[in-house]
Amino acid sequence: MEIKGDDFTLTVLAIDVGAGTQDIMVYNDSYESAYKIVMPAPTVIIARRIARCTNDKKHIVLLGETMGGGAVNDAIRSHLQSGLKAYATESSARTVSDNPDDAVRSSIEIITIEEAMALCQKNNVQGLLTRDVDRDALSMTFSMYNLDLNPETVAVAVEDHGVARKGQSDRECRFGHFRKMIPGDIQKFTFDNPPEHYTRMCGVKRTLERDFPKSRHLVMDSKIAAVFGGLYGAGKKTGLVVDAGNGHTTVAAIEDERVIGLFEHHTDLLNPKMIHEYIQKFCSMELDDGTLRGEGGHGAYISKKFQYDEIIATGPRRSIMENTGLPVKYIDPCGDVFMTGTMGLVEAVKRINSKRRISNG
Repeated sequence: MEIKGDDFTLTVLAIDVGAGTQDIMVYNDSYESAYKIVMPAPTVIIARRIARCTNDKKHIVLLGETMGGGAVNDAIRSHLQSGLKAYATESSARTVSDNPDDAVRSSIEIITIEEAMALCQKNNVQGLLTRDVDRDALSMTFSMYNLDLNPETVAVAVEDHGVARKGQSDRECRFGHFRKMIPGDIQKFTFDNPPEHYTRMCGVKRTLERDFPKSRHLVMDSKIAAVFGGLYGAGKKTGLVVDAGNGHTTVAAIEDERVIGLFEHHTDLLNPKMIHEYIQKFCSMELDDGTLRGEGGHGAYISKKFQYDEIIATGPRRSIMENTGLPVKYIDPCGDVFMTGTMGLVEAVKRINSKRRISNG
C-alpha cells in the first residue's frame, strides 16, 4: 500500500448505491486489506430530510442531480398530501420520474435553478440537494481516519431504467437496452460516459466530474455489478447468478465471463415456487418477456439455452432461494454480502485497466 505521510493513497473508491444502503469499498490492490462501509442509501437520507420538513411545515425545493427515487418518492407524496408544496429543478424532478405525466411529478412545480435559489432564502422553505454520491459526507468520514480521498478511479453503480419512448414502459426500456448489450462482458456494461437515456447515471457522472476532477470515473448498473461480483466472488467464469436485492431480484446466465441472459423481478412478489419455475423456463428459453412483466417483473431475455450445476446466490435477501429445491451456493464476497456490487465494480476497473495496459504495451 502506497503511503503519503499519515494519509493513504487510494486506488479505487467503489460505491454501490441501492434502495436501502450505499455500500462502499476502498480498494488498493487487495480485497483482504480493503476498507468497507455500509450506510443508509442517499434516497433514504433525503427521504428523512423531507419527512422532517413535513413535520416542520416547510415547503421543499429539490435541486441538484437526478438520483434514486424509492423512499424519496414516498416522502414527497406524503409531503404533498399534507398540503405543503414541493418545487424542483428539471434534473431533480427526474428523480421522481422521467415522465412529466407521472402523478407525483405532475404535482411538483418545476422551476429554474435561479428560482430555486431564491426560494431557498425564505424561512418557510427548505432546499434539499439531490445526488447519489455525497463527497462532503465521504470526506468527513474518511478524514477521521486519516484517509486521503483522492482515488485513482471512482466507480459507482446505480439502477437506471432509462428514458422510455412514448408508449413504452420504463421496464420495457430497461430490458430493451439490456438486449442490445447481450451477450456482453463486464466492460460492455460499464461506462466512462453513460448514454444520454440513462439520466441517473449521467447525474452520477456530472457529480463525479465536479467532485472528483482528478479521478477516472466509471458508472454501471447496480444489478449488473452485483451479478458479476457474485460470479467472481465464487471464483468462477461461468455460472447462473441470483442477486436478491431489497427491491429487485436479478438472475443472470454468465458464460465465459459474458452475460448471455438476464431476467429481473420485484423481490417482494417472489416465492420459492415462482423462482424455481422462472429459472427453469429462463434457462430453456421458455420464459416470456411480456408474460413476466404482466406478472410484475421487469423483463427477461436470454440469447441461448443455458445449463448450470449450481446457482450462485448473493444479495441481502438471498434467503428467498431457500425451499426452492434448487442447488444453491451462497456467496459473501470479501466476507460481506453487501460488498457484492462493490466487488463487481472493482473487477470492472481491473479488467478495463488490464486491457488498456495490453493495448498500450
